[in-house]
Amino acid sequence: MDFEEYTDHLLAGEDEECLAAARTVAGDLEGLHHLYVDLIQPAQYRVGELWEAGKISVAAEHLATATNSYVASICYAPLARETTGGPRALIVCTPEEMHELGPRLLADLLECDGWDVDFYGTSMPVRDLVGAIRERKPRFVGLSAALVMHLGSVKRTITAIRDALGVETPPIIVGGNAYRGDGDLWKQVGADFYAADASAAVEMLRALKE
Repeated sequence: MDFEEYTDHLLAGEDEECLAAARTVAGDLEGLHHLYVDLIQPAQYRVGELWEAGKISVAAEHLATATNSYVASICYAPLARETTGGPRALIVCTPEEMHELGPRLLADLLECDGWDVDFYGTSMPVRDLVGAIRERKPRFVGLSAALVMHLGSVKRTITAIRDALGVETPPIIVGGNAYRGDGDLWKQVGADFYAADASAAVEMLRALKE
């Protein structure tokens, strides 16, 4: 099943059809990467595009996102591994950003790759984020933004982290739908790295594991 057919099932609210398709793909870790990057991510992007164009309702967008989250959680569970003692990663949505599916997928794949991941989800105040970084001392910080309107918040957040932590600031990687279509946006917000998808991020971040 390609992502377009998968998207049709998403928009029809056919969660069991989506799960059945996902299970044919995600039988192992390589398949989970394929599911996340080649089915769930592009389908979610398509849903977002349809919502922005006024072709589907907020309700339809929310249902599709919930279905993708459901599918991911079911397929991830058998492949999850115990990561106590692995290098720590901190993944969070940019303040004001309410779309957490993308960073959740990254957190899953990082856990499978041996990271000990702190996933903070949405609506994390900058002051509390800085406190968490100072306390938890992650090897890197991942900031996600789905909407272009939140890139200003990304830049302010990165600036605040660097101002507060100085030379102790860990590398900051950004990703999400907001960066699609412009290869330099991640540089403009002051990040150290950018990855176009969760699988690419895992590969890139292996250099920070040692």
